[in-house]
Amino acid sequence: AEALEWRGRNQDILSGSRMPQWQSDLRVLTRAESGHPILYICFRHVVAGNIAETLAHTAVALEAAVLSLRGGAQELDIIVDCHGFGPQHLDPRPALPFMSMIKQPYRDRIRSIMLVGAPMAFNFLYKVACRFANEKTRRKAKFMSVEEAVAHVRCIGGRDAARAVQGVTALNRQGTDCQPGEVKGRHLPSE
Repeated sequence: AEALEWRGRNQDILSGSRMPQWQSDLRVLTRAESGHPILYICFRHVVAGNIAETLAHTAVALEAAVLSLRGGAQELDIIVDCHGFGPQHLDPRPALPFMSMIKQPYRDRIRSIMLVGAPMAFNFLYKVACRFANEKTRRKAKFMSVEEAVAHVRCIGGRDAARAVQGVTALNRQGTDCQPGEVKGRHLPSE
């Protein structure tokens, strides 16, 4: 019942009749050979502050992932690239609504969560989120380096998926044209 209520409240976003203000680069990056979509977000591109639009953006990305399931796959993988994580990202307010979204409308959809290059300050947000997650979901989250994430994706998703992850993580670690936070005129990769 909660999942149906949530879907009813968010029908405009889920149907595409209203597009959210993109708050990050969260998107379906690639799909595993098995048909499992792999979502990716990098804190370098996270615009902190607008919780309602952050949740709307997250709902669009999760819905896109579910719609892109193939070959009998029923779950998805999420990569949270902590490159660019800073004090502006320490607001825990989105944690409860995000975890509620994972608990109800997207229940049992998470196969793995890769937390890549997380700094010590990220542990605060992780601990807040863990309070709202059940043990089964908490066990799916693993802290790892970029190299470990690429190797993990190679194991669960194949060479092409691993190349996509390696490419996007490398791209997010070069240049100065894209700094954390909102930059006038910049389009996020999710747009």
